[in-house]
Amino acid sequence: MRNQWRLVVGLLLVLIIAIFAVMNGNSVPIHFGFTTVRWPMILILIVSLLLGALITVLVSAGGHHDKEPNEAKVGQENVQLKQQNQTLTQKNNQLDQLIKQREQTIETLQQQLGTKSPTDDHLTR
Repeated sequence: MRNQWRLVVGLLLVLIIAIFAVMNGNSVPIHFGFTTVRWPMILILIVSLLLGALITVLVSAGGHHDKEPNEAKVGQENVQLKQQNQTLTQKNNQLDQLIKQREQTIETLQQQLGTKSPTDDHLTR
């Protein structure tokens, strides 16, 4: 379904460009400083569009080299996060052991309370 929408949008854009080309078929003078030429306006627009796209690609390609140091930083951060994860896992295990010990202590105390003698019960009143 997603590709069908792309096809429909693509066909609409081609149709709009074709209509635009027919409407702008007039030849217009272009001044290059040392000479003047007459080209159809649509050709000038397409060449300008392609030059703009080329400039955009060249400018965005310059940022590609900046990503390499970031990859090193990401690797270092990944190592640090793994170490932090190990530390937290160890602390979690220690806390689990403490909870088990406390539960055992509670069970022991409950058993002691359950087995106390009637005289002990009399003393607490």
